[in-house]
Amino acid sequence: MEDLKETTITVNAVDPGMVATEFGGVDPEFSRSHGGKPVEEGAKRAVELAVNDDDTSNATFSNAEGVVAW
Repeated sequence: MEDLKETTITVNAVDPGMVATEFGGVDPEFSRSHGGKPVEEGAKRAVELAVNDDDTSNATFSNAEGVVAW
């Protein structure tokens, strides 16, 4: 636990929007036909934040367009 005090941790939340997966209880093709975007597109913002080396994004809420005010 002491190690965490010396570690910089960033926390961000991401809304991927409607993504063509089975998560919503239907098959991906049904989701796609109703506007669901590909998984790669839905994951893009989360991956951007996860691999961001400068750690300037912290305590944010984002969607595909970027940070959303909350």
